[in-house]
Amino acid sequence: MPDLTPSEVESLLKLEGYAIPPQELAELTHRLNALMERLREFDKLDLYGVEPWPVQLVRSDLHA
Repeated sequence: MPDLTPSEVESLLKLEGYAIPPQELAELTHRLNALMERLREFDKLDLYGVEPWPVQLVRSDLHA
């Protein structure tokens, strides 16, 4: 998957109601693309046979 362009990042932000100063757009685009690159490494893992861990919520009012 190719990297997102600054224009694409700006469009995505506008869709979600965010405004970013133009001088910060390049840095945000770089950071977002770096994050996406690292997350793509999970695609290499064979996780289809792995059962998910159960969620255990901790409530502080129950431990009084």
